[in-house]
Amino acid sequence: MNWISIPVLMMAAVVFFVGLYYLFMFFRRKSEREQLAFAATSFVVSFYDIFSAGLYNASNISEGIFWQRLQFASLALMSITVLWFVYDFSKKKIGRVFYMIAGYFFVLMAVGLLIHNELTLSITRPMPKNISVGLIEITYFEGDPGLIYRLQYVSMMAGYVVLLYLIIKDYVSGNRKIRPLLISFIVFFAAAVNDVLVGAAVYPFVFVIEYVYLIIIISMAQMLMNRFVDMHHEIAELNRNLERKVEERTAELHNAMDSLEKSNSSLCKANKELEHAQRIAHIDMTMAANLQANLMPKEPPRSEIWDIAFACRPMAGVSGDFYDFYYQKGEMFGLSIFDVTGHGVASALLTILAKSIVTRNISAMKDANLGKIIEKANADIVAEIGSVDYFLSGIVLRFNGNWVEYVNAGHHDLLVKRDGRKPAPVRPRGVTPRGGLLGIESIEMTFDVIRFETAPGDALLLYTDGFTESSNEKNETFDTDKIIRSFENSSESSALGILNYILRNFDEHMGKSQISDDCTMIVAKRK
Repeated sequence: MNWISIPVLMMAAVVFFVGLYYLFMFFRRKSEREQLAFAATSFVVSFYDIFSAGLYNASNISEGIFWQRLQFASLALMSITVLWFVYDFSKKKIGRVFYMIAGYFFVLMAVGLLIHNELTLSITRPMPKNISVGLIEITYFEGDPGLIYRLQYVSMMAGYVVLLYLIIKDYVSGNRKIRPLLISFIVFFAAAVNDVLVGAAVYPFVFVIEYVYLIIIISMAQMLMNRFVDMHHEIAELNRNLERKVEERTAELHNAMDSLEKSNSSLCKANKELEHAQRIAHIDMTMAANLQANLMPKEPPRSEIWDIAFACRPMAGVSGDFYDFYYQKGEMFGLSIFDVTGHGVASALLTILAKSIVTRNISAMKDANLGKIIEKANADIVAEIGSVDYFLSGIVLRFNGNWVEYVNAGHHDLLVKRDGRKPAPVRPRGVTPRGGLLGIESIEMTFDVIRFETAPGDALLLYTDGFTESSNEKNETFDTDKIIRSFENSSESSALGILNYILRNFDEHMGKSQISDDCTMIVAKRK
């Protein structure tokens, strides 16, 4: 055995056990990922030293090329692990750039191990070196590196330049803990320059880079040790601060307990008052809901000409929607549906007032123009409610044999479904289908009357915007197109069947989601 390989093998053993130690430390503290990168670097340096010792003991070019090829492979791996360590130690996020560099060097390593010709190393291109420095005499049985290994040399040097730049940048930015690695890399560059010049036969000297790798390992270990010592000091200081804070917090806790006991009695008293207020509010809400329900029709009207069905679903206990049916000599001659802006108690109170006003005007002006009736009702509503910020939209229908008179006050279009035809809004040419809202002070409103003829089997659909504004879990609304499609697909022969079919589709659309506004719907079908 060549005696000069003994120190190299000793270094390999030391570095290998250092790697084992930090690998064990990583498994104890997996949050410190730089220890895993350092362990990997130590193992690679250890194998490089073993391959260097093998080169020292090579007796011919064939043996030397074998160990030389393994050296190049370990150098490629070392480029990856050192970069990995610098990233983890500096807390930089490993991303696409790192993986591209690592993949590049891995490909170089694999190509170098698989290709055995002039592109890498070949016995046909020997390059032995006889070095004599003082008492040291060494013969390196090496091959002349081919294009691939020359590319690896250049890539490694470029990579180490980038690493040195990152280390210097991290150091300048205030990370003084990285100083040992900075110094070791400066020494490494000096050794790399020496080995390049020796390899180029500029002057005779031994290769020293395998010894410098030990310096890099020592510097990396020192940085990890410094971090561990700093962490220990920080923990000790935290313990001292924790003891002091525990004493302070204990005193504060005693004071807080005294204050809590004093406020607890006040809180119990306030809670009882709140429960009492909630009971009263619940009773009031129940009474308001019952009162409103008693004022609304509970059963559909009986008519010789029209089959009627309706449904009302308040969002809360009371509703901001209202509907009504109008009679003359026991026969229904009209109906209406209205929606007050908002919902809750205030809207519900307005429905009671507005319903009374609309019914009063329709009953008193049976033979008047329907548009004039709604104008008069609007004037009465404005006079009654004043300048409150609540408005109404609605539809009023008046029946006369086969004919229907229709007034829209800012509401959704009335839909008509005729036999064999798709449902459509009632919008005759030359007539404004939709007027303004009711209850707006200082604005005089006029309302056009739309008159259209119906035939047996025709169906009319009226609804409030609670259906079109409520969203399901996917934030999808049951919009007008869905209502028209559901109305079209209903093959039921009765108004109640059509209504139930549309409501089932609406419920399936909503799933477990709650409605966001009051929902009212009326279906009228010609017998």
